[in-house]
Amino acid sequence: MADRKTWMLRTAAFAVCAGSVAVPVTQASVARPTPVMEQRTIVLNGEPTQAKPYTFSQNGVVYMPLWYVMNVLQQLGFLNTWKQGVWNVTVPMSIPADTSPDTESAGNAAIALNGAVVQRLQGIAATDPASGKLTMFFPVANIEQLMGRLGIVATWDGTTLSLDTSALPTPLAADQIGIWNLLVAVDQVFGVAPDTSGTSPYADLSTNSPAWGYVHASIEKGIYQPISSNQAGVFAPLTVAMADQVLWNAYGISSDDAAYQPGGSPVAWASAVGLVPSPWKSTDFLTPQELATVVSNVHNNLKGFVETGKSSWQICYPIGDEATASFAGDSRNGQPFFPSNASVQSAVGQTYQFFDSLQVVKQGHSYVLVVPNPPTGTGFCYITTFGNVTYEISGQSKWTNAFVLDTRDVQWAKGHTLLVQIPSSGLTITWNQMLPLFSGTVVLGELQLSAGAQGLQVQRMNINSSTTS
Repeated sequence: MADRKTWMLRTAAFAVCAGSVAVPVTQASVARPTPVMEQRTIVLNGEPTQAKPYTFSQNGVVYMPLWYVMNVLQQLGFLNTWKQGVWNVTVPMSIPADTSPDTESAGNAAIALNGAVVQRLQGIAATDPASGKLTMFFPVANIEQLMGRLGIVATWDGTTLSLDTSALPTPLAADQIGIWNLLVAVDQVFGVAPDTSGTSPYADLSTNSPAWGYVHASIEKGIYQPISSNQAGVFAPLTVAMADQVLWNAYGISSDDAAYQPGGSPVAWASAVGLVPSPWKSTDFLTPQELATVVSNVHNNLKGFVETGKSSWQICYPIGDEATASFAGDSRNGQPFFPSNASVQSAVGQTYQFFDSLQVVKQGHSYVLVVPNPPTGTGFCYITTFGNVTYEISGQSKWTNAFVLDTRDVQWAKGHTLLVQIPSSGLTITWNQMLPLFSGTVVLGELQLSAGAQGLQVQRMNINSSTTS
């Protein structure tokens, strides 16, 4: 039979201790009636723990001392503290957690994950019968919700708090991250909503895991391929090669179209288009900092530019599946314009290099496109707008108007740049290649550039498709 004791709870303001931590407690956080304290049990994965907390009910809500729950989490490897009214749980980077804030919650105490408050609640300060000390009691329902955010299934039957940690993966080294970390980041940056429906068929990924919704969506969208029909493999350390493949899939590139992409393979492509720094080795494990770099690069690429200064931007040519976006239909009378893989790689490489070299600067209230290097070989640039294009060579201080700016007609020496004013109507910029064997030219890439009250806007036009990216 449970040990039943009645304890008077103080009604004045005092300091509350959870372990060795004391925080001020307001009058509202102290239970006024004399409740009945009953000793309960915390069970971990079917085995009773040494924690035997006393609980009480008030206004239909069951309260449990926070200190005992903190100790259990500590045993599971979660560092957690109670300070200034906030219960903060530190979650390792490789462990999934639901950090979405409950914006409608309120109360005198808070729960935080990695320092960010996710929920507020009404705690009650009371004397713990086991220690005879004042401590903070939390509603069991809020404790259950916190456990759920960590992927721990918590069940309260009125006498026992049962915790099931089978959904928790083994933590990785502090300088490693899991494949799931990238899948969550990629889904978020590409606007893929998590899909928590259904039951996971994977033995190593529980439906109760906070990662399930994002991993499930990634699999459905073809962003990630599980290692087998019953093993997801998403808690393994993330290598550079796996990151390259996930990004390749996220951009919707088919393996059949590899020859048309810069680099010709996911690993070479990710480096060539600027998503992954070239010094990284494909077998290396990514660190949390390196994941942040990759995600930032993807974000900038989707946006089409990166801010390099207060009034300067570097263009990032938005990635597409070049087989359909640039090369589809590039033939005449059955003869392809680019008959070999080498010629395709040369053409697509020059296209990315040209657009990625472009810059935009703000001069006063005007925006100016900067073309730093004159095109060489058979490649050239066309720039058009509504009305005339206004341009000058740096150092000449002489603006020239032209109906169309063709870089074959403009010469500028090394060390100088071509400056083009960006009007309110914007600019259309194409990269083209002369085809002497066909007595013509072909467009290989197009950007629409505008700048105004909304800031810089970059949009890629897929020249062989009705869609834009």
